[in-house]
Amino acid sequence: MLTKLPVTTAGELDRNEQSALERFAEGWSREEIANHLGVGPRAAQAHLSSACAKLGARSRPHAATLLVAMRRLARPEDEGRAADAT
Repeated sequence: MLTKLPVTTAGELDRNEQSALERFAEGWSREEIANHLGVGPRAAQAHLSSACAKLGARSRPHAATLLVAMRRLARPEDEGRAADAT
């Protein structure tokens, strides 16, 4: 099944949303994310939920996957350089 393209790019997430989602993708708990951001667990959850909504994601794992995919698409020249080096 094809997934609808997100209406937002990773660059349009605010700093806390992006940081929270990056940490979530790395396997951090909500409490760890909250400590990293210097906010409470509910605020960390709100940042994750907002990132999901902006990305059009169905879940937090889906949002994390979209973030990683958008970053890879944003840097195609890096992959070309790596291929040339081999």
